[in-house]
Amino acid sequence: MESKYKLRLIEKHGIEIGTKMYDNWYTKICKARKNQYDEKYYIKKYGKIEGLKKLEEFKNKTSGSKNRYIKKYGKIEGLKKYNEFRNKCSIFNQNENSIKKYKNRKNVLSFEYFLNKENGDYIKASLLYKDRQNTSSLEKMIKKHGETDGNKKYKEANIKRLQKWSGKSKLEENFIEELIKMLKNKENIYYGDNKYMFFTNSIFRKKHNKKVLICDLYIKDLNINIEINGDFWHLNPLLYESNFYSKLHKKLAIEVWDDEAHRIAFLKEKYNIRTIVIWESEINKNKKKILKEISEEINGLY
Repeated sequence: MESKYKLRLIEKHGIEIGTKMYDNWYTKICKARKNQYDEKYYIKKYGKIEGLKKLEEFKNKTSGSKNRYIKKYGKIEGLKKYNEFRNKCSIFNQNENSIKKYKNRKNVLSFEYFLNKENGDYIKASLLYKDRQNTSSLEKMIKKHGETDGNKKYKEANIKRLQKWSGKSKLEENFIEELIKMLKNKENIYYGDNKYMFFTNSIFRKKHNKKVLICDLYIKDLNINIEINGDFWHLNPLLYESNFYSKLHKKLAIEVWDDEAHRIAFLKEKYNIRTIVIWESEINKNKKKILKEISEEINGLY
């Protein structure tokens, strides 16, 4: 698997320059760090006696252990300096359980963190989770950079986001890929870059201004469409009131739901397609259960 840092460099500078920059960084930084405490490296470079001596000198120079301070300054002065050093380290400043809490800390970006924080309330957890993820909202940009710069940075962030957006979220991609692995028949399945398009009629085009409809995951043999709906993008009814106005859609939530209902009804009436809708919060709540239920239902139809 490629390094995430390498992929970011390639994305930013191109494959040739990005790869060269990564290789230079890896050689100068990573390899050097890797060899800092490697006994074989020191012996190979300086010989056994001199190498072991230099390694011991380096350890004594860089280690923050109590023994190093005592050896360097004597017992009384060493313990004094060691305690001064320890008190400067944030994880030692709280109480005796601080190190344990630090090591067992949870990822505050995970949905499970907010779920535990809200005692299992999925609606509140989802709202907090979305707010934490949306670090580039207009309100946060203005609060951080002021009115003028905040508006400017918000527009720039949106332009970059739209340029990178492929039309599908990572949650959707991962869920679909995992679902397909669980299906018996993997033929005639359309998703992602291999899209299957359905043409609309004049009535639908006039109302919704769409010439074609594309399914998130279309299983042609069974004529089943599986839609993965993001809570924010599709305004999950469990999270938003019907009179909520979406700046993204420039519509009320109830109007967005009405558009979705017409889309599903059109696919059913025109092409006899059955649509299964799965919400983001459902996946976050119990992904394995949803995958099992959907895969068993689809496999049972063959």
